[in-house]
Amino acid sequence: MVTLILGTALYMFVTLVVPMLIIYWVVKRFSSKPAFDIRKEWNASSGPSSRTAHPYELNATSDTVVTMKTPVRRPFTHQDECAAFAASQLLWIQYKDAHGNVTERVVEVYHPRNDEYIFTWCRLKQEPRTFLLHNIQQWQLLPETFQPNPLVAQYWEEEVTRTMGDNIPWHRWIERQPPQIGDHDQGGNPG
Repeated sequence: MVTLILGTALYMFVTLVVPMLIIYWVVKRFSSKPAFDIRKEWNASSGPSSRTAHPYELNATSDTVVTMKTPVRRPFTHQDECAAFAASQLLWIQYKDAHGNVTERVVEVYHPRNDEYIFTWCRLKQEPRTFLLHNIQQWQLLPETFQPNPLVAQYWEEEVTRTMGDNIPWHRWIERQPPQIGDHDQGGNPG
């Protein structure tokens, strides 16, 4: 009986605690600052402003920009996504869609999740886009950074809670916003 209890305890330690310690170490090792909840950054004031803050205003502090000299073919991971988001760093991807078409995109990462999709603002299409992580063939963090757009952040915050068939296209979502928010063009940029 004692052997069974000790064996069970050892099995639970090895299967539950050890992987958690490894994940903790990897996250600590490869990120200089912990990922933050975007909702905690909304409405944060950094001092006096000449304009009224948007209800989804972001004041995320920039993290260290990662320098990559060439694109890589290894899988794009959640840690890579968090690093790009924390530094507001542009991401170049070579992407193969469901029809086999390969395109190159420069995207801004929004709403990092440990998910099979990456939620972005696509600079080519000028609207929010999702990309399947396993369809990213090559990627590179670019040295350029971007200013997070609060409208795009709000859009993704709402979209990730919807079921797959209930998604709202960007142009229709913009049209539904209150007048003070709707004073933006279709690209999400202040008008």
